Amino acid sequence: MLGGPASDVRQRHSAPSVTVRLSPGIRSETVSISYVLYGRFGAVGASVAPQRNVDTYRINPVHDGKLAASIKGVIYASGCEFGTFNADILGDAPIEKFYECTTLPTVWLVGHISLGRRFHDRDLEIVVKYVADWQCAFFELSLPGSAD
Repeated sequence: MLGGPASDVRQRHSAPSVTVRLSPGIRSETVSISYVLYGRFGAVGASVAPQRNVDTYRINPVHDGKLAASIKGVIYASGCEFGTFNADILGDAPIEKFYECTTLPTVWLVGHISLGRRFHDRDLEIVVKYVADWQCAFFELSLPGSAD
């Protein structure tokens, strides 16, 4: 645990950076990075906005001017397995994590949509969302309504 004025980044000359480096071939605009910073301020979650044509994403491990003590993150790129990382933040030492795409197999979904009058002559879009509920346990967060 960090303590005292030394952990107030406004009083520091520099703060460490957390860099996520993408393996070649990953389309950076499809990358999703969610992370939680842990420190004297508690736990604060955020995400990184996808960008085109980059091979690294930088995360500033600071919240309300206070340097985090540690970070945990989840990385996903379209067509790739999820990746995770965690690190203690020690002094000004930079942290670099590498994300390599392990290609996922194609999953076929088969279903039937009954087109009643309500959908007649309308363009339909089907959206499938994967909810990675394991992330709450990874980030050490409680689900709403849980007994924890």
